[in-house]
Amino acid sequence: MNAFQLVPRTHLLCCAVGILLLGLFGTEPDGRSERNRYVSSYEPQAMEVLNRPETVAYPLDWSRKDQFSGNVWYNGSSGELFVLIEDVALSDNRSIQAWAVKNGSRNTLGLVQIEDRKGHLYVKGSQLGEADNIALTVEPTGGSLKPTSPDAAWVHLLKR
Repeated sequence: MNAFQLVPRTHLLCCAVGILLLGLFGTEPDGRSERNRYVSSYEPQAMEVLNRPETVAYPLDWSRKDQFSGNVWYNGSSGELFVLIEDVALSDNRSIQAWAVKNGSRNTLGLVQIEDRKGHLYVKGSQLGEADNIALTVEPTGGSLKPTSPDAAWVHLLKR
């Protein structure tokens, strides 16, 4: 008698269905599995900042709610920032640009990269400087030396 004969087939079917559902929906709440797959594929170095306990996650404060939604993860100790935007819908001649804001002065952090209708940007190092806020603007393709449109999103960074 082999092991297959000892276990009722209904138990095997239940186990198989459970494994299939686990694979389809993952084990993490709130879409973290999907987010982690995306980040691992397109910006793998950002996985560390997402998983550090001292990293603070901020929802983006959108000026226009109909544009897109997302989050910013910021770690002041390591000098890292990760932006993830959901459902990006931009015309072909536009880019999303991130800015570090301190006392009204802005320094570009770079352009948000768009893949699979999501946008991402990972920044590490002195580019963040002593920023109090992060702003996102919609700019001409390739970005701008200074913002050419009002802020589309804003994050006030809490300093620890």
